[in-house]
Amino acid sequence: EGSYVENGNIVIEGVMYSKILEPTLVPAKGVVLINSNNEFKKEYKYEEIVKNYTGKKRYTIGITINSKENMLNYLNKDKKYDITKNSKTFNLFGNVISLDFYECNEYTETIVTRTKEELVDIATKESKEYINTQVIPNLKNAKLVSEDYIVEDIQDGIFFTNKYVINEEIGIFRER
Repeated sequence: EGSYVENGNIVIEGVMYSKILEPTLVPAKGVVLINSNNEFKKEYKYEEIVKNYTGKKRYTIGITINSKENMLNYLNKDKKYDITKNSKTFNLFGNVISLDFYECNEYTETIVTRTKEELVDIATKESKEYINTQVIPNLKNAKLVSEDYIVEDIQDGIFFTNKYVINEEIGIFRER
């Protein structure tokens, strides 16, 4: 505990001892488990703007010539849209031209106000989901050892930190 290894360090090495022969290096095999310290940090606001999708979609087209985008806009200016663009690009007489296809998903905005307890609950769930879906699956034989939550009050929300320790297998076997 308290020791550190860097990439490339030899952590398991074998030597065979005999009464008749000099000590001889032999290939050694083993498993090295470490506890690594990590953090999940995120700011959460008491008031959040939430998009409520109406289910209405609009489609339109456009053309881009040398990075100048021209969209045929048939959208209602009083409504809000999330726009997804798909393009087919080609070169014509030294100009880069793309035909653009837009999918516009209509939504309305609502302001949601949450309490500190609700924010801490959301932060805890997000932190656990991040560890279980993004961190542990990408490590070899990893297990969560411990977690320590820190919640700091900021002007219009909280700053959440989850300091967690993961036990994981490291190293590769190399023959000499």
